[in-house]
Formats: sequence, structure tokens, C-alpha cells
Amino acid sequence: MRVNISYSVELEETPKAVANIIQQACEDLKKTEFNMENLGKKLKNDPDISKSLLKMDSLRKDLFKIDNILLDSISILAGYQKATSEKLLPPPEIKKEKEE
Repeated sequence: MRVNISYSVELEETPKAVANIIQQACEDLKKTEFNMENLGKKLKNDPDISKSLLKMDSLRKDLFKIDNILLDSISILAGYQKATSEKLLPPPEIKKEKEE
């Protein structure tokens, strides 16, 4: 089961925080790639179909986790973009009614 965990950072630190999240996902992807390559080698040399099927399912789940991290990162950066673009907009004008 997935849960949302939140923590706060200063607005200007958001891209750096997302970069750290992406970097960790990249490390996870490298591990997954290594495990996938090993699975391919094992299937060529000594195919244990039952174990291979379990490993493939595990690899799919690992890739799904990485995909979710990217989706979360998109959401975070889209929110950051919105917040920074709103910050650049001038405040709305307040019109004063004419006094009679």
C-alpha cells in the first residue's frame, strides 16, 4: 500500500529536493537494470522458469516504484512552477469607488 508522506522545504529549495529524489530513483534504476541483466544471463545458462517468473514480477514492481517516484516529482515541480509563476504576477488592482 502506498501512502503520501509530506515534509516542507523552502520554495527555492524545491528543485534541489526533487533532484535528490530523482538521483535516488536513478540509483534504484541502476540496481534494477543490474538485476535484469543477471536474470537474462541466468535464463540463458540455467533456466529455472519458476524463479525467473518471480524475479520478473519483482523487477516490474521495482520499475513501477520508480515510475511512481517520477510521477510524484512531476507533481511537485508542477506545483513549484505554479507557485513561482504566481509569485511573479503583480497583485491584483483594487479599484476604489468614487466618493460622492
